[in-house]
Amino acid sequence: FSSWDSFHDILEVNPTFNETVKAVRNLRTISDEHATQLPTVKQVGLFLRSHIQSSQPPLLVVSISGGVDSVLLLYAVRAALIKLKDTGSAVPQLACVHINYANRVTADHEASFVKGLCELMQIPLWIRKISEIQRTRDSNREFYEDFTREIRFSTYKTAINKTIPNSANVDCPVLLGHNRDDTYENLLANVGKGQKYDTLRGMESTGSEQQTLIWRPLLKASKAQIYADATSLALPHLWDSTPSWSDRGRMRDKIIPFLSENLPRLLPGLERLADHV
Repeated sequence: FSSWDSFHDILEVNPTFNETVKAVRNLRTISDEHATQLPTVKQVGLFLRSHIQSSQPPLLVVSISGGVDSVLLLYAVRAALIKLKDTGSAVPQLACVHINYANRVTADHEASFVKGLCELMQIPLWIRKISEIQRTRDSNREFYEDFTREIRFSTYKTAINKTIPNSANVDCPVLLGHNRDDTYENLLANVGKGQKYDTLRGMESTGSEQQTLIWRPLLKASKAQIYADATSLALPHLWDSTPSWSDRGRMRDKIIPFLSENLPRLLPGLERLADHV
């Protein structure tokens, strides 16, 4: 394809295709200084330089939904790997996984967009469409989350095993696009429910789940900065798919913006509290 026009109805930001191509091609031969000095891209670069040198994974897998967080993360990871390669360092392979939850009429179209973006960046992509179960708003929600999580991590492992043969004893991290605002959501949810006082943030920059190594290079970046840098790079991305009726949707759309505007010290204060509990 040669245009984002066919995805116009599902994209929150829709730059011209040539703008995106220019941003991507600037990284194909040399690391573009403008890109690598953007706050979030620089943060990802520092994170990867440290963790790749210490653990030397043969493969990085980026979990990409097509939203602004994962699209920017993928671009930043690609930029960081090119910059590392320019210095003569050995760099891991890069692959992506997209989970199509089939919960919206646009889900297949969104998967096609992700496929096109990965093709443009020349990154192999694994797509898993979930047709075995549908999301509901009733008490089966917890079962749905558990079921789809199993599929998601199974797909990560498949991508790793197919890309790196005999990788059973090698840690190949999966990179997620969680950011500081996600930490705020977890803090408020855990305090409100009186739970998980030993892990109020709900996540760390590195960890593991289901015997899979997890990296979160954007965890210290704000959502606002992620949007700003994605716009600067002319990166297209999907609308936020979080349902407005969900607890997470209400937290993201109403509660956190209200607190940030009216009680700007509260959320950073909760972060500091989490470090001392």
